[in-house]
Amino acid sequence: MVSSPFQLTLTPHELFALPPDTPATGPAIRVEVTWRDEPAFFALARLVYIRAAGQGYKSKGDIYRIFLRDEQRAEDAIFGRGQIFLKEEDCLLSEEELLRRISNSVNRGGFTRFWKSPELPYCLALNSLGRGFVISQRDQKASGGDFQVEEWDRNRFWEWDTNEFHSFCQKLVSDSESELNVFLRWQKLSPEEKTSLATTCELGDLEQLKHLLTWVLQLVVYHFGSYPYVYGNGQSSFWHYTREIPTMYDRPAVFFARRWQNVIFGIVRPNFWKPPPTLYWPALDTMIVCETPTAHEFLEAQLGLREFLRPHLSVGEIEALLSPESEGLLP
Repeated sequence: MVSSPFQLTLTPHELFALPPDTPATGPAIRVEVTWRDEPAFFALARLVYIRAAGQGYKSKGDIYRIFLRDEQRAEDAIFGRGQIFLKEEDCLLSEEELLRRISNSVNRGGFTRFWKSPELPYCLALNSLGRGFVISQRDQKASGGDFQVEEWDRNRFWEWDTNEFHSFCQKLVSDSESELNVFLRWQKLSPEEKTSLATTCELGDLEQLKHLLTWVLQLVVYHFGSYPYVYGNGQSSFWHYTREIPTMYDRPAVFFARRWQNVIFGIVRPNFWKPPPTLYWPALDTMIVCETPTAHEFLEAQLGLREFLRPHLSVGEIEALLSPESEGLLP
């Protein structure tokens, strides 16, 4: 790459998550970090080779991870930042161009810190969004996450010194009910056991839930027309009801469907809808489909939903929920 007077030394925590021949110390480049509303600071940034192009990723260049250290922090306070792709001809990049690429990546945010206990066969990584990763040397994770830390405070991620961060990770290991240990137990289940757990409901079962939401979809289609929350083909309507409806699709039909989703899931409480500790549930084949309902089917759907809701909501709340014009009347 580019010769540099700066060096950055990684600790055993970061090195465990990297290819085994990665040197602890390597050339670094000085960058200004201006991520979001955090105070700007200068850091030493180092590119570390991960794998060649085409090894598990559809990329046109070799994959490098960026590691950096705030110049005002201790030498062992190392942060990781995503990945960068470099082609063979990029070895001729000027220092200015390389600095520009690294700075662009660093300032998109999403930093990660690493912790490896001598007693554990894996390295634990935690990013600035509170997502946790369990990493072995054979498992280089780049996105997503294995679990979500409950009640995450982004500020503490920046304020921790190295000892405080390591102590937090140790608590995740020692607490049997931590998000990490819930995930590790989840990993030991068979695919069948995972699906069974994901589809368990506190009230009723998955088939009853699908029946209720089929009625809801009939109401949506009756009031608003063909419904996928993305634009449909104008014939049948469908609903991937195990997913949150993204706000980017907001429109009256979506507001109506989301209101029903929140109320019914709040009563039935299916496991796949529970918040923290977040698990990455298996892909559930739980799409429901309906055609445009007749007037009789519409009345049957209303009647069935009223009967289900009667023990849980007042008459006024139920009627507000059934009305497509009524907003904000339910908790």
